[in-house]
Amino acid sequence: MVENTITRGQARTYSPVIERFIVGDEGPSKFGTGKFWVAEDEVLPKVRDWMVEPGTTRMLWISSPYDPGAMTSAHASALAVIAAAWQAKAPIISHFCQRSRRDELRADEESAIDTGNWEPWKRRPYCIEPLPGDAPGPQFCVYTFEPFRGDRGLSVITTPVLAASMVDALDDSVVPPKLRDHPSSSLAAEGSSPAYVIKDMPGKGKGLVAQRQIRKWELVLVDYPVMLAHMGLFDVVGPELREDVLDRALRQLPEEQQGEILSLARSTGGETVEDILRTNIFGVELGIEIPHLGLLPIGSRINHNCRPNVFWRYSVRALAVEVIAMRDIEPGEEITQSYVPLGLSYEERKEDLKNWGFTCTCPLCASSPKQRAASDENRERLQDIYHELNDSAAGKSNLTISTIESLTEELESLVAEENLEAQLLVHYSAVARAYMRAGELDAARRYVELCEYLWVQYAGEEDDYLAGMHQLRHELNERERKATIDGRYR
Repeated sequence: MVENTITRGQARTYSPVIERFIVGDEGPSKFGTGKFWVAEDEVLPKVRDWMVEPGTTRMLWISSPYDPGAMTSAHASALAVIAAAWQAKAPIISHFCQRSRRDELRADEESAIDTGNWEPWKRRPYCIEPLPGDAPGPQFCVYTFEPFRGDRGLSVITTPVLAASMVDALDDSVVPPKLRDHPSSSLAAEGSSPAYVIKDMPGKGKGLVAQRQIRKWELVLVDYPVMLAHMGLFDVVGPELREDVLDRALRQLPEEQQGEILSLARSTGGETVEDILRTNIFGVELGIEIPHLGLLPIGSRINHNCRPNVFWRYSVRALAVEVIAMRDIEPGEEITQSYVPLGLSYEERKEDLKNWGFTCTCPLCASSPKQRAASDENRERLQDIYHELNDSAAGKSNLTISTIESLTEELESLVAEENLEAQLLVHYSAVARAYMRAGELDAARRYVELCEYLWVQYAGEEDDYLAGMHQLRHELNERERKATIDGRYR
């Protein structure tokens, strides 16, 4: 039985049961060049009817006796349904098949041409396929939706399947009240005053500056994308065709938004829209973790600092970015994020930031060589501690409880010195697992609870992002259960 509350994390856990019966390349080629149990002729219309008929159940049920270690009829049926769903052009190809709403299905082109109705899209999608000289890849289309999050528009360059999967997220009603009513949200009532102002920053272009005190964990900004572009577009489509698609995505937006986009910073010197995208991107996802470049009208103004005061998280369901304070921010202080992973050395940060076309002059990078070397040494030591704890958790070494305590105190001191509190989530999970391995379950529970608190603060409360937290709690529960059975834990 498959419940309709299944999360991406759970799907990843169960999907290998089916995936081990698929032989072939990744993606669509599994249905072409790979060996597959293809649906029989009568299966396809039945699956198509199930997807579009409003009177049928939302769930498709497949049952069969379970025969461990063998290819069962249940496995074969599930695989056949996936193949049939693919052939039927279902918007979501999943091991957990759920009937899609009629308006989510890819539009019938002949009917749409006759009626001129391309709902929910503003106009007919403009589609391209890689040219013979380009790398092989999927079809990409430009989809524009309007109005989006108030009186704005959104252009999306992605595959037809992913475009269909995001239809529900286009509705303003899916935005939680906390985000919808935030003063910075384009959906908020007029007259709301955000906690920041946009100002010219010397040597940086424009940036966000706090106009009042902002407390740690406070939601600073809610922003919605104006453009999304599938990462594959930049890998498999040639520059001329790519320029045409990106330019069309821009021109299909309201004129005011076009001006906002063209006013954003550039750094690579390439084609205008692509240069703006690459300079101002947020990495976001559509579907099941399919990476896209996201362009945000305000969020893209947040400048870089290697010791930032905000972080951001993205909601696939609401198509929204939340920017949250990592510490207290004083009035007049610039609001900054890190464009590169936290914890990198000076040379690593310098190399990664070449992608944005600038050399960082934040206080950490502008400090003396001696100070930078000391910071690098601290960061390297943090990595060493993390690996020591992980090795012990995996049974590759046997750290004593006193050693784990000492390493934990050292990492907490280094984290505070380097202003890397956001990394405590990762480090505390290693501490918790090391304590589990050593049999010190009370201490393990303490750090699991710290991880859970930090996980919600940084990742948010959407079910899809809680799988890692649930896994850590599950490991602790299993350890406690076994210890209780053995009489070693009460």
